Formats: sequence, C-alpha cells, structure tokens
Amino acid sequence: MLPSNPLQHLLSQALARPLVMTSGNLSGRPPALTNEDALADLAAIADGFLLHNREIVQRMDDSVVRQSGEMLRRARGYVPDALALPPGFCDAPPLLALGAEMKNTFCLLRGDEAVLSQHFGDLDDEGVEEQWRQALRLMQEIYAFTPQRVVADAHPGYRASRWAASLALPVERVLHHHAHAAACLAEHRWPLDGGDVIALTLDGIGMGENGELWGGECLRVNYRECERLGGLPAVALPGGDLAARQPWRNLLAHCLAFVPDWQDYPATAALRQQNWPLLARAIERGINAPKASSCGRLFDAVACALGCAPLTLSYEGEAACRLEALAATCEGVDHPATLPWRDGKLDLATFWQRWLSWQASPAQKAWAFHDALARGLAAMMRDYANARNIHTLAFGGGVLHNRLLTARLTFYLADFTLLFPQQLPAGDGAIALGQAVIAAARLQA
Repeated sequence: MLPSNPLQHLLSQALARPLVMTSGNLSGRPPALTNEDALADLAAIADGFLLHNREIVQRMDDSVVRQSGEMLRRARGYVPDALALPPGFCDAPPLLALGAEMKNTFCLLRGDEAVLSQHFGDLDDEGVEEQWRQALRLMQEIYAFTPQRVVADAHPGYRASRWAASLALPVERVLHHHAHAAACLAEHRWPLDGGDVIALTLDGIGMGENGELWGGECLRVNYRECERLGGLPAVALPGGDLAARQPWRNLLAHCLAFVPDWQDYPATAALRQQNWPLLARAIERGINAPKASSCGRLFDAVACALGCAPLTLSYEGEAACRLEALAATCEGVDHPATLPWRDGKLDLATFWQRWLSWQASPAQKAWAFHDALARGLAAMMRDYANARNIHTLAFGGGVLHNRLLTARLTFYLADFTLLFPQQLPAGDGAIALGQAVIAAARLQA
C-alpha cells in the first residue's frame, strides 16, 4: 500500500519495508465508524489499537489500483470527483443510478457530468446498506441534487432494485451487462451518437433478457440498445449461490453437460469424493440448479480440475486468482485446446475433451485455457464485427481484471480499436455509471 496520511508516512519510514494493510472491518461488514465500534468489533482480531479524537463523517475505503494504472476499486482519492460525460450528453435531467448488488457504487448524473460514489461492497449486509443510504443522503446534500428519475438493475431481487421501487419516482431498469459495456464506453468518451460497438462482457452472473442469467456474452451495443449475439452456453449452477463458493460444483456441472466419460480422467478425482450423484439428480430435475452462461464459473471449474483451488473458497474470486497465478508461471506453450464457436455459442464440449486428454503440466494447462478462451472469444467478436462493419470493441465485467486473458485478447484482436476499462473498475464498481448513461441516452432520444 502507499501511505495516504501523515501517520502512515511515519510508519513507512520507521519500518523501511513494505506494509500490508486492510480496512478496519470484519468480512462483509462496513468499516468501524467510531473508536467504540472498533474496540467492540475488532478486539478478537487486532493486537492493538491506535485511537484518535477526529470524528469520521464519511466512511471511505482505500482505492485499489494496479501499478499499470488499472483501477480495481475506486474510492479514497478519487471520490467525489465529477466525471465529464462524453459528447452528446449535454442536458440530461438529474438521474440517480443505484448500481449492482455486489461491489456497489451509486451514481448521480446531471447535465454533462456524473459523480460516481465510493465502493461500498455487498449490499446483502444490513450495516453496509445503512452506510450506503447515509452516503447517498450526504452526497445529495453536498451537490444539492434532487433526482427526477431512478435507475436500477433489471434483477428485481437486488436490495437496490427493491429500494428503487419504493421511491415515488419513475424507475428505469437496465440489463446488468449493458451497463458494463456502457460504463466502458463512457470512460473512453464514446459519443452519444457514436454508433454501435461489439462488446464482450465476462463476469460471474447478471440478469439478462427474459429472466436469463448471463455472464459470458458478446453484445451489439450503443448507449440506448443492447442485443445479445452469442457467448458461452448456459450451464447449471448446482446449489445456486453455493456454486460461487465451491468450485467443484461447477466442474461437475460442466462434466455432466459436456464430458460423457468424465469419470475416466484423473482431473475429476475430487468430484468422485463428493456426493455427486445427488447433485446430478438435482441438475437433471432442475432443482436449485439455475442455468447461467457464466465465465466466472467456467474459471472455477478449470481451477478445480487443475487442483489449484480449494473445494470451498475463502474469498471471492480465489479460484480465478489462483488459476491466473498458475498460468503466469508458464511462458506459453503450443496446445490442442480449442474453443470453436458455432450457432452463436462457444463449443465447450470440444474444449473440455481436448483439454482433459492433453498430457501437460498444470501450469501449461492453465495457460492453455486462458489462450483457448481468448482465441475463441476473439474469433466470435471478429466475425460479428466484420459482418456489421464495426471496428471498435468494448469490454466489461470482473473477469476482465485477469491480465493474462486481456493480454491474449489484445493479441488476437490487434487490428481493432479496443476499449478496456482502465480508470474505472471493469467489475461491478462501475455498473452505476453505465446505468446512468443508458438512462440519460434513452431520455435524450
């Protein structure tokens, strides 16, 4: 971390070695606001406390930025700086966009500017939601902002979506992945009437059209419209939300869907130690096993097959992080793994059968997965773009924080203009801005 206040500067100078710091909160909870809160909440995990008599008025997490400048979490040091909107957004009415359920931020849009809030985390915690409401009240007071319309995610079950419905204001619903793409366009100042781009949105899960669950989509988008062209096939999420915490469930779902002889491969040994027949029956009957075209869960399945992820994760994204780290130890290798696309879907059956049969080290197989996925996605984007005479490609979704995947996509699509998130997070931290500019564009139509 970089010191952000005088005390941290003194500590850094005194210790003269790198320091690893974290915010003062329990997992999933907001940071402690008062000395009394800190002493009560953190006594079991902190060996000592350095207290102060300065009151905290507004919680603000530390920003997280890669050395390359890529923004992972936008908060302290960047908020509440106003963002200039792209050309064409000149007279938008005051809009309040409420963001996503996870890694939440909200956005105030008025005229030709937008203010994106700090990172709040996941709204499924009551303490985080109360922090979010307090910050929203304060931000509206600071900017003398009275919204005329509220914008929310298309998922009706999100806390922010339910709260939007309770307000005496018109509500605009926006697809999760359209918002990802629009946030990227807004960051790069794509004009309001700049025309269509082909967008690739890769994440864990988000509400798509007709109640479908998306997470690996190739889209034709502009600020006003979003059309799904193709992407990953939908695969069961056995156990629902548990699939995001236990990678072996995703490996089982992929094996059952694409690899008839999956029990013959050593990589599936971990599955045979679980009660997989019970889950197989649940998938077959559609019991608590919704289908989603989730790129994040594909990463989990591959990580489990390579044994680089635990059966139960200890933090969000652990499997994907471990898989990327393993792949980074390989400098590249020729491999038989392919992800061809046909009829608008990537062919995961061909990938799994070739990849599982290939005799190679775990690092080589991890690298090959990233390369095969990037090559398949790039071929799909290229074909859709060429068919529509489109030369600009945009990207969004938390999976795009994977540096190896973005590097391979850049390699395979070098002859296009590529718009990757840089100053705003690729993940859900920028969803609110995407929601806001979509609603503003529709109102200016």
